[in-house]
Amino acid sequence: MKKVLLLAAVAVAISSCSTEWSENDEKIFMDECKKAGSIDCDCALEKVKKAYPNINDWKEKGGKDKELAGEIATSC
Repeated sequence: MKKVLLLAAVAVAISSCSTEWSENDEKIFMDECKKAGSIDCDCALEKVKKAYPNINDWKEKGGKDKELAGEIATSC
């Protein structure tokens, strides 16, 4: 679960003016996810984007979403 919450830190690092996920946002997420290791990053990104289609919401709330972190930890 700590690794998933680390992904939330990525939200702060992602700099995007748009509310939609850009290719760069996805790349940053994937790079950080791969550094964390031991989860399927494609699966994690899919779940995060489904829960937070607005990148700004992910930046603001993603790190506090323990339910999503648990879902990623158990299914990815």
